[in-house]
Amino acid sequence: NASHAAAGTTRYGVGAIPAAGTGTGNSAFGYQAATSITTGFSNVAMGYRALYVNTTGNYNTAIGHSTLLALASGDGNTALGWNALTAANGTTKNTAVGMCEQKVLASGNYNTTVGAESQYALNGGANNTSLGYGSLQDVTTGAGNIAIGYLAGMYATTQSNELFINSINRTDRAGDIAG
Repeated sequence: NASHAAAGTTRYGVGAIPAAGTGTGNSAFGYQAATSITTGFSNVAMGYRALYVNTTGNYNTAIGHSTLLALASGDGNTALGWNALTAANGTTKNTAVGMCEQKVLASGNYNTTVGAESQYALNGGANNTSLGYGSLQDVTTGAGNIAIGYLAGMYATTQSNELFINSINRTDRAGDIAG
């Protein structure tokens, strides 16, 4: 049975979206999913502790165990997979698809990744795009990077505006194509 927390807001499962708050258009399914939404709207949470501390964020989608776990504010983030975007708070338009992606990202916007553990250490970087298991795994503050392939750019840490197409260690190279 669905119960309504606020107009246009539904919850399914024990501990999903509390009865208080003025946020509308929010949906949650799962134990402790989106339990703290107060004024945020148009959020979707599915899974154990998905969007767990979200209070004011809007247009966020969290599907999977602990996705967008710490997001108290921030808009347009999408996390799909176990522990994706767990530390994000106040971030905008980040997308993580897979296990443990962008796991420590507490700040940084417009990052997109597909592949388990990719952009794992990212925290502060923006406009990074990666595809493949472990791609840009160790990047912390780099921006504007593109990584394609298994472990592509995994040794990079703070580089910006690089193209990585494999896992060659290029930690001290800047401004070129790593491949």
